[in-house]
Amino acid sequence: MNDLSNKNCYLRTTLLLNITDILLAGISFITLISKRNLEKKPRPHVVWMFDVSKQIVGETLIHLFSTFFIFKSYHNKHIWNFVNFFINSTLEVIIVFGFHSILCRLSILYFGESSSCSKIGYYGHPPNYRVWIKQLVPYLFSLIISRVITYRILSESYSFLLKLGEQSFFLLYPYPTFEFIIILMLCPWILTTFKLWTFDFILKDKQNEEVQPTVRISETSCISPISNISNSCVKSSIEEETSDTETQITI
Repeated sequence: MNDLSNKNCYLRTTLLLNITDILLAGISFITLISKRNLEKKPRPHVVWMFDVSKQIVGETLIHLFSTFFIFKSYHNKHIWNFVNFFINSTLEVIIVFGFHSILCRLSILYFGESSSCSKIGYYGHPPNYRVWIKQLVPYLFSLIISRVITYRILSESYSFLLKLGEQSFFLLYPYPTFEFIIILMLCPWILTTFKLWTFDFILKDKQNEEVQPTVRISETSCISPISNISNSCVKSSIEEETSDTETQITI
């Protein structure tokens, strides 16, 4: 009877975690949309979709990889789920960043500056899916390598990490509702958002938000015979008198 009760409890917890993962994926996608809107110069929708689709493919691959290979816990599953989230959203991000940079540099050394990885996030004009595929490869390899490393850490340090997680949230045990909200919703959402935002920074064109070059107009550019003074120069002179900054024209 106890075995049946434990099994039913485990199944309910597993189903709840799967539903939570789906909700977190939707919320995280919304945060990526918000991130684009907060950019100084928002990426075109096509370019943004190219960037985000890399993460979608990567997360799908890692989910399948985790289903078959990642070490799982059948005790305190909600705590172990948080430990997984924490490791995969912190250490994994660092590993992916390092290996992705190395693989891109190797690609540039082998193929030269014409390599598709020489400017991550730029897919040509108009955007070309072949460039997207070439840029996707080092990202996927980095994800797989990082997940193998984190797998070893989780499996070798299982007892220590599980005990550390239990001690971190022991104050919440008398309050199961708060325990659910914080451990299974709030913390994973914050960690997942951090990971996706960081990966988005890694995978996008870093020069996209740079300020465009400007051309300064000097006072001598408006000097001309009185009979040939243009309206634009008169207007520029008035603006210079009422402003402490130089007049600039953005190219």
